[in-house]
Amino acid sequence: MARGFPLRDERGFTVTELSIAATIMVAVTLAIFLAYEFGLLNFVYLQGRADAQQDARTAVDLISRYVRMSEAVVYGKGDDLELQADSDDDGEWETLRFYKNGTALLMDATDGSVVTTEKLADNLRNGDIFIYYDSGGSRIIDQNEIPTKAKRINIKVIIDDNPSRPLGALTVETSVEMRNRQ
Repeated sequence: MARGFPLRDERGFTVTELSIAATIMVAVTLAIFLAYEFGLLNFVYLQGRADAQQDARTAVDLISRYVRMSEAVVYGKGDDLELQADSDDDGEWETLRFYKNGTALLMDATDGSVVTTEKLADNLRNGDIFIYYDSGGSRIIDQNEIPTKAKRINIKVIIDDNPSRPLGALTVETSVEMRNRQ
């Protein structure tokens, strides 16, 4: 009679062991995928916030530069500022208007008869962007006095990277002295 190996001496995995191993592999793979997805969503979210903050900083810096070099405020109220400045260094004064249209912050540059509109920021959350002060540091309340008395302008931009998320908006603000104002 031929001698074979008994069945109980053979090594291998049982169906139960294979099922447990497969379940553990699926759980580990799912955990890795969820961690990756969470990291990716977090990256996209933080990138959106960084972009929104950069838009706000760029808008405030641009407006500040033009306010510093401006000769006169033509018109001003809380969400609208029109001034004269030499924006292209050609020795000619251009009219620049910064205003809110819906949730966008826009700039119109008028050079002669040519008007160029540029969007500076989107998803604006504040009502008043500009607050005007006279040479003594007193706030100008009367809108009719702004063109003749404004010497310093506070600029405040509140922007939201994702209006559907309730985390909160980002605020960038500065105070600018009109250097060329007589």
